[in-house]
Amino acid sequence: EKQPTTLADVANYYEPEASDMVWEMSQLLRGWRAITLMYGFEERIFGTAEQRGTETPCTLEDDMYPYLWGNQVLLQSKMFCEYLSYA
Repeated sequence: EKQPTTLADVANYYEPEASDMVWEMSQLLRGWRAITLMYGFEERIFGTAEQRGTETPCTLEDDMYPYLWGNQVLLQSKMFCEYLSYA
């Protein structure tokens, strides 16, 4: 039986791709949102995923789509849209 990919798996095995995607989106942010993504944010994100995400599967929840499609930063990120389409 195939096991679902967890957040910890993403942090451990897909870090370069996830990091590139987050950096791409961070470049599209303006104002206070951009300040929250200062240098070192990737280590904090991946550290949290490694510690707390071992039991949390990566899933796309139907009720989250309005937030994804209503967020222009996410929609302007080519890499995010490619991964969302792939998923």
